[in-house]
Parts: sequence; structure tokens; C-alpha cells
Amino acid sequence: MRGSVTTARTIATTIAPASCCHRSTSGKIGNGSPHDGELFYLGYPMSLRVFIRDVLPVVLWMIVIYSLSTSAGGATHTNSGLDAILARYFPFLNRALTWGGRDAIHYYVRKAAHVTEYAVLGILIVRALRHVCGVSSRGLWSGAWLLATAYAASDEFHQIFVPGRTPKVTDVMLDSAGVLLGLGIMLLRQKRMSRREAE
Repeated sequence: MRGSVTTARTIATTIAPASCCHRSTSGKIGNGSPHDGELFYLGYPMSLRVFIRDVLPVVLWMIVIYSLSTSAGGATHTNSGLDAILARYFPFLNRALTWGGRDAIHYYVRKAAHVTEYAVLGILIVRALRHVCGVSSRGLWSGAWLLATAYAASDEFHQIFVPGRTPKVTDVMLDSAGVLLGLGIMLLRQKRMSRREAE
């Protein structure tokens, strides 16, 4: 657990690049109040409220992803968990499945988990960049994608040292696609909100 916290903290320090941040007239950045208590983030002041609301969720989700990349998140454990769910809630399907069909379910559920967890990470990072740095340009989206994809690559690299886990470049590509999905959801939401405000 100590390793996961350290890794998440290391990656989290890159969430708000100094080039995108700006100081307000009060010396604060983001949406925090000057009375919230001050933290320094990459040399820029940031309120405690902004950190808890926008940055901390990114760090916590990175820790969740890291924990799923340990031996506990390996195919042996997750496959047995899926089999238990099938046996309990879908008994007819469970009895009808061949070994090939069961393996296919295991494979697609695990890949869907990759996409989902990184879609969430992409949403959280773009939210943090927007609120902490006040960024609204194209750099917001490309920066969020690069940061989340870099974390995916580091997560796969760390699996080299985890017994029972095998790092795969294809998983990084899948994670990156998940990030794009999350960013797409945020972009559609932003456009919908802009239309409502214009009406």
C-alpha cells in the first residue's frame, strides 16, 4: 500500500503543469477562497478546498488503479470472482457455458474494466486541470489524455515486478482509448451545458 501511495503522489504532482496555471489577483488559483487554507502545488498556491474537491479524487483513483494491478487483481483472482457471480446470479447461463465461452467472458470483462477505470481517470484529471488551473483551451484535453496515458504506461511497467502479472502494450492502448472515452463524455457534457446557457 505504501508503494501505491508513493506512485500516486508522484504522478499527481504532474496533474497541473506550471505552464497552464495562473495566479489571480488574490494570489490564489482555481475556485478556492482565500480563507480556505493554502497549499503549494508545483510552486502555485492552492486552497485546501480545491485540493480536496478536485485533486484528491485523482490521487485516490490512481491508488485504486494501482491496487488492481497487484497480484490480487490478476486473472486467477478476477476469473474466480466472475465465476462466482455467474454461479450465483446467472445459474442457467453458468451451466450452459463452455470453457471457451467462459474464457471469452473473462477476457471481455477484464478489457472492459481497463476502459472503464481509465475513462473515469480521464474525467477526473480534466476536471482537476480545469478547476485548479482554470484551463479551458485545447491544452486541457490533450494534457489530460497525455497524463492519464502516461499513468497507464507506468502502471503496466510496474507489473513487470508483480508475480502473476504480465505487462502488455495493448493494455496501454486500451487504457488510452478509455481515457478518450472519458474525455469525449466530458466534451459532450460541456457542449450540452453551453447550449442550455445560450438558450
